[in-house]
Amino acid sequence: MLCTKLNRGSPLNQVRTTAFLLDKQYPAVDSCLRRFVVRLKAFVPILTLGLLCAGMTLSAHVDSLRVRDADTVTVEVSPFDVALQRTLPVFTLSSDRLKAQAPTQITDVMSLVPGTFVRDYGGLGGLKTVSIRGGSGSQSLLLIEGVRLTSAQNGLADLGGVPVTMIGSVHTTRGGAAALFGANALTGVLDIGLRTPTATSARASACVGSFEESRTSFDVDVVQSGMSVAASLDVLSTRGSFPFTMRESSGDVVNRENGDARLLSAMISFRPSASTAAYVLTRSSSRGVPGAVVRGSVAQARARLEDEDVVAGFRSTFVTSESSLLTVRSGLRIADMRYRDPDANLTGIGGIDERYTTRDVLLSADYSVMMSSLLFSVRGEGGYADLRGGALQPDVGDMVRRACAAMSITASMPVTDRLNVQAALRYDVISDAGNALSPLISARYAITDDAAIRSSWSYNFRPASFNELYFLNYGTSGLRPERSHTINLGVALRPASWIVVESDAFVVTTTDLIVAVPVSPVITSASNVGRAQTLGLESSVRASLLDERCTATWSWTITDARDKTGRSTIDGTLIPYVPNEMLGMSVDWIDEKILASIRLTYVGGRFSQPGGEATSLLQPFTVVSASVGTRGRMGSTFADVRLSADNIADVSYAVVRGYPMPGRTIRLSVALGVEP
Repeated sequence: MLCTKLNRGSPLNQVRTTAFLLDKQYPAVDSCLRRFVVRLKAFVPILTLGLLCAGMTLSAHVDSLRVRDADTVTVEVSPFDVALQRTLPVFTLSSDRLKAQAPTQITDVMSLVPGTFVRDYGGLGGLKTVSIRGGSGSQSLLLIEGVRLTSAQNGLADLGGVPVTMIGSVHTTRGGAAALFGANALTGVLDIGLRTPTATSARASACVGSFEESRTSFDVDVVQSGMSVAASLDVLSTRGSFPFTMRESSGDVVNRENGDARLLSAMISFRPSASTAAYVLTRSSSRGVPGAVVRGSVAQARARLEDEDVVAGFRSTFVTSESSLLTVRSGLRIADMRYRDPDANLTGIGGIDERYTTRDVLLSADYSVMMSSLLFSVRGEGGYADLRGGALQPDVGDMVRRACAAMSITASMPVTDRLNVQAALRYDVISDAGNALSPLISARYAITDDAAIRSSWSYNFRPASFNELYFLNYGTSGLRPERSHTINLGVALRPASWIVVESDAFVVTTTDLIVAVPVSPVITSASNVGRAQTLGLESSVRASLLDERCTATWSWTITDARDKTGRSTIDGTLIPYVPNEMLGMSVDWIDEKILASIRLTYVGGRFSQPGGEATSLLQPFTVVSASVGTRGRMGSTFADVRLSADNIADVSYAVVRGYPMPGRTIRLSVALGVEP
């Protein structure tokens, strides 16, 4: 069951909390972290303005609203009930599921989400982007507590950079939802909720694993009189050198090199009440970024990436009358990245040594009112982003800027006792990437209390990123935003109280695709080239047995994504890196003493290059992982021991061509804590 704070008399499922914490000095745990906190202080005036002017929407999934001043109570919302109430398909990985699975990175369990594929560039430190319903990583939106993690620089977000020890839940909305979430929500939205304390406790843990992998984390939670504070520190490192088989040549076994990584993360969140919260998440990393392995030769064998960033957010909801709420939100992201490759001599003697700094600020406000049976919301947003660094087009200098504003209207109402309809309309103005009008219409019809059908249509957009507009020898000014029509038709069934079944068929038609088009033997240029069409079917089954101690999940997706750009030899062929079939299965056990899980992931064939040539076909793979742990307690002190194994069968495979994945990986973790 999902525990959610509610106001008595209000059917709001959740008041999500985000935005900015106060100017606070962290303990000196690492020189990189200290430098980053100093940088954060320079932006205190911006953030203070954000707090005064901020605003954001209520949850896009709220179907009704009635507010009365009352005490705060805690109620339980079953994910099985939620599945029957959504007008859009949403899949939630709850805190209990994550606790049972104990993934090293959140990407390890995303195969359980229908329609979701992680493009993994190899190993613990490799780039990991999420693809939803056959779209690219830039066509899906990644949020942390509602604050954008998707970068204006490249339109992407590295999902592996969010430490799993700090994640409380993951909500994946599948299908276009730009009218509700804004830019980049072309194929779906991934919203990561941070860990929420339930009791005062302290915990320290250490983990060691194959390939010289280690992790150390410290967590402190304080809960008192309706207020909570959570603080976490996580340090993850790996040598990243592992053997793999060279299938393209003689079948020799070689080692993957330059895959070492050190990731440092710290988080503090403060929730003075159920309606107000703030957090700051800081991250610092240093890692090798090897290129593809081709016939035994490794590109970028000495390339390194160092990055530091801060994501901060604040959110508060005010009761303005018996039937209305005002929600304000502000968010900030500052990211500093340095890329070095001494062997990239095409740019000159000494190679590449470039530093980039991006800043994103979001301010928004949402006013929601219940008029009879109609829930009506008006939202206003404003934002600013900039990028400073080298390797930009000569005519823009060393800094580019983007200002954006948006206004949206959302209405939800029950037409009958069984039919609920939601409509939304949003207009975005983006200073350097064009404007966009994004409508959405969705409906849910309850056939019975345990069966419902849903349908939706939306028109969505993705603006060109800074790289696509301004990057040296690649960017093209004046690119039009990508647009997509998404149609979804689904059903949710609860044949028994302990099981829920969902299935959705979808069509996504994308126009004005932005792709890299060759203009010379060594140079490509970002261009709008035409359209693509994706057809698919998603199904999932979730079951909870034995007083919820045992849970099982099965998800299956088939997808057909084809190029419709009219380009010779490419038109009509399958789009690269969209698997024709995906399957995810898990069985978890959790009680007071035992935590255990087994997980299977299957990814079908996919092409690595456009055109559908047989030589670019990547073979299917199946990976099985498992873990088991136990807890001992003596008074208020507890100890956890856990043994896990990823890729038990030691399968040799690559998700992305040229980026081999590690073989069998064994980990042992021990945690000590106190919970008064």
